[in-house]
Amino acid sequence: MNSPTILLVEDNESDIFLTTEILTDAGIESGINVVLDGEQAMDYILKRNKFIDAQTPELIVLDINLPKIDGKEILRFIKSKEQFSTIPVVMYTSSNSAADKTFCADLKADLYIVKADSVEAINNTVNLFKQIIFNSISSYSPYFEAI
Repeated sequence: MNSPTILLVEDNESDIFLTTEILTDAGIESGINVVLDGEQAMDYILKRNKFIDAQTPELIVLDINLPKIDGKEILRFIKSKEQFSTIPVVMYTSSNSAADKTFCADLKADLYIVKADSVEAINNTVNLFKQIIFNSISSYSPYFEAI
């Protein structure tokens, strides 16, 4: 299988590095596009401004706490628009808040992962990304799992 196009929406440089490494370990060889805030994410998804030629992502990895437009609002937008609603969205965030998990589940996030803080958690995260990338993208099957 070719590597899917992934949109990573993350504002923290060290989290970008770690998430990119996790996605690479999960089998992604290329196709990771990074934007640094919610406004850039909306521009990318809507193919406007400097992202007019952007490839439609096959997976969106989305932080909740972002500058300009937060991840929950981006999730709400994606899942409310027919042309984007089937794109799997993984909420990958430092928030372990039950309210955030419920909010994202209600908006039909496909997966909610709290950012890894140990080697074991990183390995679990790699396995979760493998599952959604190589199972759900090829035969979209929404699910939600709070980690």
